[in-house]
Amino acid sequence: MSGNLTHTHKMLSVKKRARSGQLHRLAHWHTFCGTQIMTVLDALAILEAATLESEKRDINTPEVRDALDFLESRIRPEWVIPQFRYHAGLNVKDKIDVDLVKRAQQQALLAIFPVIHESVKDLLGKQMDALAREFAATHDTKVKDELDRLAMEYGKLKVPWVFRAR
Repeated sequence: MSGNLTHTHKMLSVKKRARSGQLHRLAHWHTFCGTQIMTVLDALAILEAATLESEKRDINTPEVRDALDFLESRIRPEWVIPQFRYHAGLNVKDKIDVDLVKRAQQQALLAIFPVIHESVKDLLGKQMDALAREFAATHDTKVKDELDRLAMEYGKLKVPWVFRAR
């Protein structure tokens, strides 16, 4: 995956922030994938890369399955993650139709991914609302810092996702 280095860098950055106490409120937004912490945004980035690269390679990898497992209980509507999982798991058995099946797989994922993107955006918005209420009540600077960080990430997700060939 072309984003592996970036993904690894993000994971190390998240680990460093967790050790320093900066990630004190979003424990339920994180899960451990092996020895690494995954966030909702990390899972979204993994699924985006899988969607874009599905025509070129087999995307039914442990990393993609972990991202789907992580998001499954959080994403609405409920059918979206099982559909993505089904299409990501398609394997080509007949060598004659490889290109056709890969194109069909990518088309299905391209239709499903924007729904996941919007759902993650909604989740971040709800988390920001909860943090804003908590900050108003406590004036805790750690909560404010986390709220600011989420606001930056939310700003990146504000624009609807559009397919851009790599």
